[in-house]
Amino acid sequence: MPTESKPAIILENVSVRYRLPSERIGTLKEYAIRLLQRRLKHREFWAIKDLDLNIQQGEVFGIVGDNGAGKSTLLKVISKVLRPTTGRVRIYGKIAPPLLELGAGFHPELSGRENVFLNGALLGYSHDEMNQVLMKSLNSRNWLNLSTRQFALILRACTPGSASRLLPRINLKS
Repeated sequence: MPTESKPAIILENVSVRYRLPSERIGTLKEYAIRLLQRRLKHREFWAIKDLDLNIQQGEVFGIVGDNGAGKSTLLKVISKVLRPTTGRVRIYGKIAPPLLELGAGFHPELSGRENVFLNGALLGYSHDEMNQVLMKSLNSRNWLNLSTRQFALILRACTPGSASRLLPRINLKS
């Protein structure tokens, strides 16, 4: 008898709208003057529009797209760093926020493994929880054992967004 999987993430009719200035404003003073004169003009940009998504527990998925397609915005919405303009997000369990949004970086003098533990501590995980997850899910990934120099070279080749996604999100069942 097949086991029925439970939902982990449900997005219903999710949209994210940004208001972007129509022209570049160079200084805070210029911005304030235009604001007072009501000469600020914005245009709407929809990073995500009417998205429905269902991810079951244990399911593996990927987010692929061109630059500006909304991948990072979607991750921010799922991790509740960003509220959608419209729609509903339901999360069952615990989702680690993107390290990029917490301002956490990768220290070039630490190994990959040490960086994982440092950022896990910033997210509130205990050493034992991090060790358990690392042993279970990252056992076959040799990049954690790279030298500091090799790890730093890889990170320098990445954009800030892709560097923050190098380490997989750790989902500890609550």
